[in-house]
Amino acid sequence: MRLLHDQPITSCIEHVSLTHIELPLKECYRGLKATGPGFRDTILVALHTHDGRVGVGECAPPPGPELKATIEQCWQELTATIPSLLLGQPVMDIETCEARLAHDNGLHRSSRAGVETAYWDLIGKFQERSLASLLGADEARLMMGIEPSVEIGPYPTMVDTIRAMEPHQEEGIRTFVIGLTPGLDLELMESLRNHFPDCQFAADAGGRFDRSQVSLFHRLDELDLLWIDDPLPAADTEGMAGLQAAMETPLCVDASQTHLLETGGCRLARLSVQGAGGLNAARRLHDICEANHVSCRVCTSPESGVGLAQSLALAALPNCKDPSGLAPLARWFADLFVKPPIELDDLLHGRLRVTSRPGLGHAVDWVRVHEHRVKHAEFPIQ
Repeated sequence: MRLLHDQPITSCIEHVSLTHIELPLKECYRGLKATGPGFRDTILVALHTHDGRVGVGECAPPPGPELKATIEQCWQELTATIPSLLLGQPVMDIETCEARLAHDNGLHRSSRAGVETAYWDLIGKFQERSLASLLGADEARLMMGIEPSVEIGPYPTMVDTIRAMEPHQEEGIRTFVIGLTPGLDLELMESLRNHFPDCQFAADAGGRFDRSQVSLFHRLDELDLLWIDDPLPAADTEGMAGLQAAMETPLCVDASQTHLLETGGCRLARLSVQGAGGLNAARRLHDICEANHVSCRVCTSPESGVGLAQSLALAALPNCKDPSGLAPLARWFADLFVKPPIELDDLLHGRLRVTSRPGLGHAVDWVRVHEHRVKHAEFPIQ
């Protein structure tokens, strides 16, 4: 899809900058437990044009035990290959950017996402259109805002789970995705239903169960849950298809698992900008889901305001019909360096607003960013 108007674009990328930051977390995200005491590593990518425009993207590999190594891999990829692919090149359309990135097939998906999302920001600023508009957002969704949710657990006890929920309920969150583990599953969900009657719930089984435990999911099916994430391992295509056919509750999997989308193994899919390798790749997965009558919900692991703003734009696409996996920045971070801040909007009944401002629509406070800087690199045109 050609995104720029027919008139020629004369601006070229003359400068690329990379900033690796560590953002302190208010609480440790489950995938970060093995990486240190509550920090989120991410890389901001800035593409500067000769006429003063700056496009900002984020490279935020999904949390896990290998995050530090993956961040270093992405940093090496970005510093070694991206400047030579982009410096001096005219700003064209997003397909041209993807084609340039395709010259190196070994790039990590998050490296691609960091550059590609920065390019989207530039395109939006050239066209004076928001990311949501460029992506083809649903106008009604823009008016309503994006419904947030908060992932909770899995925690070792029911009391821990309830305590973790309470402050978010006080903030206005009404949708919770509860992590389940064998032995803390059905009774937990029943208790939460009784304890928080005004909330709506989904369950995240995390692939921690197998076919011998499917009776549990039939019991959960009676609790009017919004969905159940990954009840069985993704490789069990037949088991997932059989379970979904027997249940009213939608089963949810990652949108990249197209074999489950195509075989009836789910009725809901998670979309992630980082997991897909950029906004355009995520939009293609959105379209595949729609073609297979599978609705979508956009999720992130904790990302800075740059990544969250991108995900909000994606969540306004027409097939993203279920509550998102997005939450206000203050859910995770004390330092919020994008302006305006991304928070629950009382005028939208506690939903998240999708900006109509050009490009990303949120200004980055680089002074605050540099307070959390691990390292920085500049690549001017020679």
